[in-house]
Amino acid sequence: MKFIYNDAGADDSRMDETAENWRIAMLIRQAAFKAVLSATSKNNSRYLIQEVQVEPDGAVVATDGYVLLKAIERNRYADEDFPQKDLPTFVGNPTGPVLIDVNRVNKLLAAMPKRSTIPVLGTVQVSADGQGHVTLAATDLTTPCIVSLPADNDGRRFPNYTQVLPAADRPCMRVALSVDVLITLIKSARAVHGKALHGGTIVFEIPTKHTNCVEPLRITIPGSDVTVIGGVMPCRV
Repeated sequence: MKFIYNDAGADDSRMDETAENWRIAMLIRQAAFKAVLSATSKNNSRYLIQEVQVEPDGAVVATDGYVLLKAIERNRYADEDFPQKDLPTFVGNPTGPVLIDVNRVNKLLAAMPKRSTIPVLGTVQVSADGQGHVTLAATDLTTPCIVSLPADNDGRRFPNYTQVLPAADRPCMRVALSVDVLITLIKSARAVHGKALHGGTIVFEIPTKHTNCVEPLRITIPGSDVTVIGGVMPCRV
């Protein structure tokens, strides 16, 4: 099963352009990008979901139609903490969402130092240049990587994921499994299913009045600096 999106794209009407929004620091942690990249599509015919979306509040979103992940940061770095050597001058925050293809994201991540005593170097700065473009920059203080994108995303619109993201207050039964447990189960499933389409399935039986869940399951992956929320579509059994 997969998510069904309408063709309207994300609803940007809720993204106001107040001064308050412009004060949100737009230094996106490496962990936020990495947390959602696995959910981008590998299907070349679906180019819109081969991209990640950075939202005006700094959240990073990706989906492949089956899994939706949204990384939300806390304890943000201040924009003035980011080095300016050989990098574009920070002008202000983009007022709309920014679409970045996976290849460019990976280039930005590769430009960060592998190890550093300066934590802010593990971020990408996102800035409007005041001339209709958005600039993304990363650096190891030796070789910077700078990506310039049109602020209007060339008219491309990310799927309206808000219509399929399960609500946080939806009545539900909550089950938590450790990452190590999930990895163990995945290894077992890989051994059983081999190269089956989508890697086969794992069925979790949770006592409830419903016998077959067909709605998106809301997921939360809490972290110290980045929390990921999202939805996954279950398989029919």
